[in-house]
Parts: sequence; structure tokens; C-alpha cells
Amino acid sequence: MSDPQTYLDVLARLPAAAPTGLDDLLSGSGQPAQGHVLPGGRFIPSPALWETDAPRVSRIGLRVTRPPADLRRIAARLAAIALERAVYPVVISHVGVCGLQQYGFRVEQVAGTDEEDRRCSEEQIRRLWNLAIIVDAQELTGFG
Repeated sequence: MSDPQTYLDVLARLPAAAPTGLDDLLSGSGQPAQGHVLPGGRFIPSPALWETDAPRVSRIGLRVTRPPADLRRIAARLAAIALERAVYPVVISHVGVCGLQQYGFRVEQVAGTDEEDRRCSEEQIRRLWNLAIIVDAQELTGFG
């Protein structure tokens, strides 16, 4: 997702109203089950996830350590930052499927069962993508 038009498309697809939460309907608890998606189906990510052909583009990381409360707001802010600063955002998810995949953002899932394993996994992701900076998603919601 290095083409500015792609981020304009993300912004154009953001709904004006919040979508209905499916977790209540699926599990009855209202809490998302980590690692699970819709029963009987599979998560189909946006094809823009795999586009990485832009040469010499700066990449930034967005660390997600708890399920985002307002995905639309985070997606809008992240798309705006990507457009304004001409960067490629990579989401680093510590919570499994965080939901930003549906907007076309590249999401890397952190592996490991303890803090040290997760730190090492995140460091591998940082090196793989050559991330200039990693920002916590909670900080991003406070911007602007």
C-alpha cells in the first residue's frame, strides 16, 4: 500500500456509522476469542496487504496490544498519516486478528507465549520491514 490512491480508497470505504459487533452474535459473551474468526469461514484479507514493491519507502510500525475499540478511527488516522508522510504502515498485532486487515493494512502477528518470546518476535518484524519507528495504537487514537 504505497500508492496514495490506495489510502484514499481506504478513507472512502470507512463507513459513517459503526458496524454492528458480531462477537455478541457469535459467542454470546461480547468478548472476541483470540485467534478465531467467523465460524465456518475464513478471513479474507485485502489484496493490498501483499503489495510491497515501492522502492525506498519509509515504513512505520503500529503496535496493537489490545483489541482496538474504534477500528474506523485508527484506520482513518493511519491512512491519513500514510498519505501525509508518504510512509508504508505495518501493523504489529499482539492480539491475533486485530481487524485492520479489513481496511487493507499489512498486519504482522507477534508470536510467543512469554514476554521475551514476544519481544524477540516483534524485533524480527521490525528488522524484516526495516521500520523507522513503532507507535502504540493507543497513542495513535490521541493524535488530532
